[in-house]
Amino acid sequence: RADYLLLLATGTSVLDDETRTAPPSLLMEVMEVREAIDEAADGGALEALVAANDARIVDASARLRADMAAGDLEAASNVVVELNFYGKIEGEALAKADGEGWSVAFGDRRRGM
Repeated sequence: RADYLLLLATGTSVLDDETRTAPPSLLMEVMEVREAIDEAADGGALEALVAANDARIVDASARLRADMAAGDLEAASNVVVELNFYGKIEGEALAKADGEGWSVAFGDRRRGM
């Protein structure tokens, strides 16, 4: 949704902009979380990773609101890229939980058995 708002404001989809790159620190963080998801030994470990990701989403969403309110579309665009990565992390965690048959809380919902 944020990408659509920026599309309306700038005429360009942030997520379709092939020249936009994520900062190396974000890429490293995402890689480490993906490895931890892959290595999670049980639902509790995965749930802890999901909770940490949820906290990152809450933080990034607050920054996005502030950037949009301030009219800082470049900063908002960077946060949209960040949120896109966090959404992919959630998808990977969901897939892991489903594949293992684990019951795991995702935000305010529970997934699994």
